[in-house]
Amino acid sequence: MENFKKLFFDWMTNKVDYQVEAIDKICNELGMFPNEWFSKYLNRNAKDYSGSDFLVEMLPDFVWYISKEFQKPLHKYIEPKGYNIFKEPYLAIGLNLKYNLNTGFSIKKKNKKKFIKLCSVLTLTQKQDLMTDKLFSYIVNQTNLKIFSKKELRALKLKKINEFYRSVKQ
Repeated sequence: MENFKKLFFDWMTNKVDYQVEAIDKICNELGMFPNEWFSKYLNRNAKDYSGSDFLVEMLPDFVWYISKEFQKPLHKYIEPKGYNIFKEPYLAIGLNLKYNLNTGFSIKKKNKKKFIKLCSVLTLTQKQDLMTDKLFSYIVNQTNLKIFSKKELRALKLKKINEFYRSVKQ
């Protein structure tokens, strides 16, 4: 029986090891616990596939979950476009996040433009508040989403300089 056990574990490792590594790396970098996602994933997806296909879909599903979590802080300032079958709001920004173990998250150029256009309706204070969310700022920085305009960046730099000047003056 140990021979089959080894064969089975080797097969499982080949199916999921790179995905488990990627999920662990993302969770470590973001300080996340994958428990909530994994329990939903098993309940929803393990039943939908025949055979072992659900094992191959773990990482794409986790990246989809990250994408959904990334959008949550935006709901504070932007009305949802609708609700999915689980009655969860969505913005229909279509980021289509991709993940590579070596390079991290990426977004297609046209999807970046859509997201930046969506963020253009937000005020500077709202954007700063969004950037306090660890997951949101992580994705924005890693995918090089430029949510701040040049004018806003200038204003932020001047604010920092003024704060520094006041602290030195006291």
